[in-house]
Amino acid sequence: MKTIDLKANISFINLLIYKKTLFTISPGSMVAFNLTHTESAEDLVKLINRSADHLVNFLDCGDSFQLTVQKACEQKNNKKGG
Repeated sequence: MKTIDLKANISFINLLIYKKTLFTISPGSMVAFNLTHTESAEDLVKLINRSADHLVNFLDCGDSFQLTVQKACEQKNNKKGG
């Protein structure tokens, strides 16, 4: 499993790195993200919860956080064809 350190104190930079990382891994694969910024961790959890991806684990280590994410096997598609 790949581990990515997201140490920027600017949440949107961490979110961009997260999106780029998930784009590059295969569906069903997992990746761990280490964060030291509380707001970034909260924003990332919100983003994951709104996506088809799965938050496998959230670990609060006191001075840092580790989020393990599994990339969705299929994209959510709420549109009906017709």
